[in-house]
Amino acid sequence: MNNRPSLPWKVLLPFALTILIIATFGFVVSTESAHALTINGQTVATPTATVPPTPQPDLPTPEGLSPHRTGDCYACHSTPGMVGVTEDGENFDLFIDKDHFQDAIHSSCVFCHVNQDTYPHSTSPMTSCAVCHWETSGGVAPIGPLTFQLPYEDARAISLEINQSCSRCHEEVYNELQGSIHTRTMTKENRFSPVCVDCHSAHMIDLVNRQLGARLCSKCHLAELIAYESSVHGAALEAENNQDVPICADCHGSHEVIGPRDANFRLDAFEMCGKCHSDGERMSKYNISTDVLSTYLDDFHGRSADLFGQTGASKVTQAACYDCHGVHNILPPDDPDSKVSTANVQRTCQECHPDASANFPDAWLSHKKPSLQDVPGLYLLNFLMIGSVVVVSAFFVIYIVFDVRRRVARRGK
Repeated sequence: MNNRPSLPWKVLLPFALTILIIATFGFVVSTESAHALTINGQTVATPTATVPPTPQPDLPTPEGLSPHRTGDCYACHSTPGMVGVTEDGENFDLFIDKDHFQDAIHSSCVFCHVNQDTYPHSTSPMTSCAVCHWETSGGVAPIGPLTFQLPYEDARAISLEINQSCSRCHEEVYNELQGSIHTRTMTKENRFSPVCVDCHSAHMIDLVNRQLGARLCSKCHLAELIAYESSVHGAALEAENNQDVPICADCHGSHEVIGPRDANFRLDAFEMCGKCHSDGERMSKYNISTDVLSTYLDDFHGRSADLFGQTGASKVTQAACYDCHGVHNILPPDDPDSKVSTANVQRTCQECHPDASANFPDAWLSHKKPSLQDVPGLYLLNFLMIGSVVVVSAFFVIYIVFDVRRRVARRGK
């Protein structure tokens, strides 16, 4: 049996604390000396290699710290030469001129770029800060400085995705687009039918004015623009900036775009042309008769078209204004190249009436009302017919009046 007395805890506790303090101090000194370097007799600490912290892009970004939430998108995107590369290798410009963009109607990036309202972008191909901050974070740029891989098939895929954002503020106009020939022709095989950003641009969003309206459509319809510029309308717009002449949107519409092959376009053709050509104040500037609409509606073509339109017919085959005068290449009747000039009018009639002879167009009065000077025979015939109707009607009215008086007198007796 060991009867050696044990040391009391009051003696061991101070001793243990002293040993712990000495060991800790020695470890700190040795660590500091391990990272020390003597230069010109002075000891300085050497930099210690550190590992960049692992980014946490999926964590919620505080409202006040996100560059997108604070509108600081320009911190990156105002850098010239910043481009993205789509999956098919196409370059997509990511540089935004801050001064120009602030003059646009829209000024907040996240209104349209809803997928980029977090920082880093939620659509980044690498969920890492190194995607953008590759120099400072120790990462490697996906492609190179200021060049980034985009998770889109091509540049068109970007436009189609961003275009959906327009409906959030412009729902009424966006719904009109659904009936447009442009939207109806948008298919998987045809992804390049015009959408909002094709006409209004993506960042320099402007309203389409009359002077540039035709040239805007020419991005897809160049042949039509060339024909329009040679017409009486286009020539006046180009040379004189004449605001009285129609542009593409006046005939085809700006959002619910329709064309001559659409039944509604043909039904509304005489109203479309008539809204200008029946305007006395506007037509008086150019010495053009305002009888064009009324005379058209008085002849067989106009009466048939108007009748079919009122009955809701889905298809009208009667000649509309543009069948005779042209669609885009409209010229004055006295122009030798006009479809309704003396030399060409028979050929124009033969488009619907293949058997039209040389004197067939003589039945057309050139939108003139019959007069004693121009067509005395037709004028007198019309006068005779109207006079006959008046005389016969008056005769029967008088006959009925006398008959009623006679019957009343007979009952009185």
